[in-house]
Amino acid sequence: MDHNIDVAIIGMSCIFPGAPDVAAFWKNIINRVDAIQTVPENRMESMFFDGEVAVDRFYCRRGGFIDDFAEFDPIQFGILPLVVESTEPEQLLALTPGP
Repeated sequence: MDHNIDVAIIGMSCIFPGAPDVAAFWKNIINRVDAIQTVPENRMESMFFDGEVAVDRFYCRRGGFIDDFAEFDPIQFGILPLVVESTEPEQLLALTPGP
């Protein structure tokens, strides 16, 4: 059986902490960039672990965040802003065109 199979990657898109696109992602990998950071203050206030277990709380002080790259304009896609509040962020980001 021949295991030499040609594969062509024709497109790739991503958003990772510290990398808004594929080029920045690979640059971070090559340069061994640690994009994990202390949880930003705007995420800490009422959401940080307060002693009680809950699904909407943070249980760590460090994480990977894409806030700077996660801009979404619902009007561009004909989505009512009220609907956005009940939509998973990943679904909205999948609609956003890359740079």
